Amino acid sequence: MKKKISFIVPVYNVEKYLSKCLQSLICQDLPYDMYEIIVINDGSTDNSLTIAQDMARIYPNITIFSQQNGGLSVARNSGLNIAKGEYVWFVDADDYIRENCLSRLIDTADSYCLDMLDFYMLRVDEDGKTISEIYNKPEFPFDQVVDGNRFMTDFTFYGGVCHFLFRNEFLKKHNLRFMPGIYHEDEEFTPRALVFAQRVMVKQEACYFYLKRTGSILDKKDEKHLEKKLRDLMTVLQRLKQTALDEEQSGNHCTKGLNKRINMLSIGLFNRIFSELPSKSFINEVTSTLLQSGLYPVSTDKGKFSHRIYASLINHHLGITFLLFVYKFLEIWK
Repeated sequence: MKKKISFIVPVYNVEKYLSKCLQSLICQDLPYDMYEIIVINDGSTDNSLTIAQDMARIYPNITIFSQQNGGLSVARNSGLNIAKGEYVWFVDADDYIRENCLSRLIDTADSYCLDMLDFYMLRVDEDGKTISEIYNKPEFPFDQVVDGNRFMTDFTFYGGVCHFLFRNEFLKKHNLRFMPGIYHEDEEFTPRALVFAQRVMVKQEACYFYLKRTGSILDKKDEKHLEKKLRDLMTVLQRLKQTALDEEQSGNHCTKGLNKRINMLSIGLFNRIFSELPSKSFINEVTSTLLQSGLYPVSTDKGKFSHRIYASLINHHLGITFLLFVYKFLEIWK
């Protein structure tokens, strides 16, 4: 039987969380033979593989593929290479999804012939308590079809891929894959997907639960790790800028939304530098690199008023000095 959806679950040393994740994918309102759960064991050294194998013996729609550790992007790409479903849903192994939500999402995607379907994500703690909601701003026209350019131009959105359903043929047609070896891979992938997406919808329903856990990648605070993440975000910006230029040269002038996203990510990069790694020499390196890539100075005519003011400050030496002082002052009084 043809599969309606492929869950792609990269797994690396998540023995504490994997059972709950896979169980949430099993507890759905579709027969097992209509969907597949692809577990990519990315070189786990704990009991994650054993847990997945035990569940695969019980549930026939779980398939396990093991590979040497290559990181999240490589694992997701491996899953994409073998996914047989009409749709793809990326689920991180320490997260989980809402019980019996699958048929509603697929019905919506089928009914409107969507390339991408967005839905709410809830950030939760390890006890399942909601910390915050992650969703599009309320001005978004829920349950209406828009193209990806308008999605990025008119609305604020979270770039993570786990709260999107993607049509598999759409991903294949545009050869959409994750960039290996970087953090912020979603921020590189999602805007590129939206450049090509003709039919996008947001469903006002929380279907994905993102676990905020201690000891995760995002919680690491050492300087080398922080610098790596910031450099990777610069790489993402450079890749998105090149995508915008390529599309404009090929005659696709609907890149206003992508350029807006690039601008927002640029502002976000500086904000993270000031708050996480407030080094004047590193800031000088960043501005020099972005200048060479056509990403600096940051545009001051995009986004809300506060973003335009912030952009004006980071575009000037005195403004950067002022912001460094402000962030250091706030850090002292935390």
